[in-house]
Amino acid sequence: MLGLTPPFPSVEDVPSSPANLADRGSESRTPFTASSPGTPSPRTGSSRSTSAHDWESFPWSKFPDLTISERKGRPKSWIWQHGYDLQEIKDETRHRWVCRECVKKKDPKITAHLASATFNIESHLGNQHNIYGGKLQPRLGKRTIDQMFSLAGTETPDVDFQFRNRLKKQFDKAVFQRKLVRWIVETNQSFRVSENDTFRDLLDYLNPIISATNAHISHDAIRRRVADEYHFFRLHIVRALRQSPSAVHIAFDGWTSRNRHPLFGVVAFFLDQSFRPRKIVLGLPNLTDRHTGENIADSVRDILEAFELGKEKIGYFTLDNASNNDKAMDHLAQHFQWTNATSTRIRCFGHVIHLVARAMLLGKDDADGVIEDDLDTDALEMWAKRGPIGKLHSLVVWINRSNRVTEMLRDVQRQDTDKKWPGSLDVVVDINTRWLSQYYMVGHFPGESEFVAAADPADPQLGFLTSHLQFRTDEAMVRECSLTRASSTMAGNPAEDTMSETLRLLLGDIVDINVFRQLLELDEPDQGAFSQAIIVEYICQADEALASMSQAL
Repeated sequence: MLGLTPPFPSVEDVPSSPANLADRGSESRTPFTASSPGTPSPRTGSSRSTSAHDWESFPWSKFPDLTISERKGRPKSWIWQHGYDLQEIKDETRHRWVCRECVKKKDPKITAHLASATFNIESHLGNQHNIYGGKLQPRLGKRTIDQMFSLAGTETPDVDFQFRNRLKKQFDKAVFQRKLVRWIVETNQSFRVSENDTFRDLLDYLNPIISATNAHISHDAIRRRVADEYHFFRLHIVRALRQSPSAVHIAFDGWTSRNRHPLFGVVAFFLDQSFRPRKIVLGLPNLTDRHTGENIADSVRDILEAFELGKEKIGYFTLDNASNNDKAMDHLAQHFQWTNATSTRIRCFGHVIHLVARAMLLGKDDADGVIEDDLDTDALEMWAKRGPIGKLHSLVVWINRSNRVTEMLRDVQRQDTDKKWPGSLDVVVDINTRWLSQYYMVGHFPGESEFVAAADPADPQLGFLTSHLQFRTDEAMVRECSLTRASSTMAGNPAEDTMSETLRLLLGDIVDINVFRQLLELDEPDQGAFSQAIIVEYICQADEALASMSQAL
């Protein structure tokens, strides 16, 4: 036969000489029809295995220099199950492979790969069509996680099915939900974060088995699990407290949260069986009733009984100087049948020091008053007008209300290349009921140089700024007083939270009192004449606290 003409010839009729191929020209690429007689049966691995229907859909227009391969025998590689076997017209020894999947998808970038470059062909099948075989295994980094963990894929090889099945066996739904609840609680997240679509999508991206096993939980389920976890671990805590070689000491105090919940914290301190000091929160009740001594005692008693702490196991109570705590201790002593309530109470040493520092910073106090409530009310009016802290408070409030001045101070700090802090700091307004708020107000206040640089004497609006630079002597005095530093230490400064460091700071406090008084007299003589009675009273309370701690130790 001289050439290939439709209909498609049988295998025996196909010539193999290069001359005949050249003579046939484009005739050799003439597609056949599905009804052509003599269609060869499919045979994996060569052009002879390609059905008439496949050749009919082959895009010959994209490959004008190729024709059907005439090689003898068939290639054994698995790649020929997914490709067309062709050869170059000008050189029949150069065989080409064209992807069947790309032909089906009518990919405009379809390429004829050299048949000898089997690695490139395998990479193409794996990366583009998720088809793997031979020695080339799935490249996890080149595929999406959904492809890797697809639970319904039909073209994923056995190795992927084994991988997924192993992951499903390793995935523990209960453990995942427990860890999710723990993360929500420890990071103070909203319970509804577990229902957030974006959050769930993130978890499914990391592991689609979460959705496949219905492991997502609702906010109601989280609330129930938190309660269940509490009751579960409460039993462990009860056992640890019962086995403690020491007494269990208690501290409690109340405060109002940002969302206006009146909370009351109860904390236990004890030694574990290895004689290591431990502390743990026993309860955080929402004390909606008035914070009377009786209500506080009832709330604390319920928590102590929930952890099976009785008269024999309870040690000392460390509380602040609020009068309702005195009443609470009387009620607790009556319930637990203690002979003397004061013998089991230790006044918070840090709180005592804090009151001393507050009394000194006020600059003047009522002659009658040594009660904390007096410091918080009557003396507040005088404190806001007189003394170095009063002046600083007024100035900070004014700066905080002025966006213009605030931005000026920020700009000065940004231009200061010698400052020891990154960015810029804003002033901090003290809050009378917040622990150590005056300490932080003084510490965050900019120095005189910042004011001089920011203030324009010719600007009437900023005249207030320059007129208050007279507080600079008072500011230096406040920074020198160690009472506030000692109070900060007792509040739990991790860098200095030791009794020896606190006592070292307190050694200079008596000297500080005299220096403080002298400096106050420099500003206004009457300010140095504040009541000695209040200082003496607080020092006596400090001695009482030290004596109680010595007994406890």
